[in-house]
Amino acid sequence: MIVFDLLKTFVFLVSGVLLYPVLILLSLAAVYMVWASGRFLGEWMERAKAGGFDPDRDSVTAFAFSGAVRRYRDMLLVSDRSDDAAVMYRMREAVAERKKTLDIYRMMIRVAPALGLLGTLIPMGSALAGVGQGEMQLASSELVVAFTTTVVGLAVGSLAYVLHAVKSRWIAEDIRQIEFITEKVCR
Repeated sequence: MIVFDLLKTFVFLVSGVLLYPVLILLSLAAVYMVWASGRFLGEWMERAKAGGFDPDRDSVTAFAFSGAVRRYRDMLLVSDRSDDAAVMYRMREAVAERKKTLDIYRMMIRVAPALGLLGTLIPMGSALAGVGQGEMQLASSELVVAFTTTVVGLAVGSLAYVLHAVKSRWIAEDIRQIEFITEKVCR
């Protein structure tokens, strides 16, 4: 029985030690998502101002594409376009870079709610121990931490999901434009 008591104590200590890293990571995730929301709004305004690209009406060299597509177009216009393999490599690289920008959102969608759950369950142990010892002040303060981490984790995950959904459409549009620009400029 002593071994099991030691194991319980060890697991309780590990759980307690994890609380502060969870709180720090959850706070960083929330700050990052506020910053990402600002960037998202800026990109949305840039795209709204430019309007939709119409290949029949708009010029590839003059249209105000999104920043990544514009950088690709400008790089393609000044590079050697005689080597088809090199052009295709650059195009695939630009497409991969656009897709890679979604990775952080996919990670936030999954990790932030998990951090919120960890931030809920860890203080619940201390809160229940406080209730058992009659320390209601400790129990209530631990419960506040528990429930606020749940709210923050779910809010960060939900916001990341919304941004990911919209940015996925934008990136699909950017990829179509990158492929069209490559075809048009390299003919």
